[in-house]
Amino acid sequence: MAGIEIVGATRLNRILRRQQKEYQKEMQESVAMFIDATRLTAAEKFIIDSHFPSILNPRILRQRQPSRPGKLTSRTGKLKWMLKEKADPVNPKSKWTGFGNKLTKNKTAMLNNLVRYNKEGATSRGVTNAKDEYEGTTRFKFNYMHERMRSTGISFDVNPFKWMPRETAKTLRFRFVHEFRGREFMHPAARLMLRKLENKINRDIGRIWSGG
Repeated sequence: MAGIEIVGATRLNRILRRQQKEYQKEMQESVAMFIDATRLTAAEKFIIDSHFPSILNPRILRQRQPSRPGKLTSRTGKLKWMLKEKADPVNPKSKWTGFGNKLTKNKTAMLNNLVRYNKEGATSRGVTNAKDEYEGTTRFKFNYMHERMRSTGISFDVNPFKWMPRETAKTLRFRFVHEFRGREFMHPAARLMLRKLENKINRDIGRIWSGG
């Protein structure tokens, strides 16, 4: 039986592989941007600032500004700072590593942010017939102590330790986990950012497959 030769098949496969790689990186960048934008939105829109920024002592602040049911309060600024650390919703490549690999990572003092790429399917003659999945996660983990975390966060540049007990890894871990209980901030922020994620994917993925 005579074989059938497709002229230009090698070049076509090479183009498809390049587009698939661009698609993977674009999806990873989109999910990373979504995670960063969600963290920033959660800190800015769903966590209450201190009503007394000139007061640095957390015990006095708790007395002056009590908790609100269902709302998280960042009286000393540490919670907001820990959420926003290494978050860049415009250029996540400056803070994340591993684009193009199976795991794309961003590690902060209190968070492990991850984009996991999974492929299911087979590859034949360089052409992939597979289902791609991209999973973005943000998990709490104390990774290191930053000097900003020991300070008030609000008045750090003025007087970092005035009337402010120095935090330890234990007190910061307790603050980060305990104060989040029963107060949603990431879920509503993610819902706000979801439309932006969808728009970016539709725009950039369309550009890749159209050859633009």
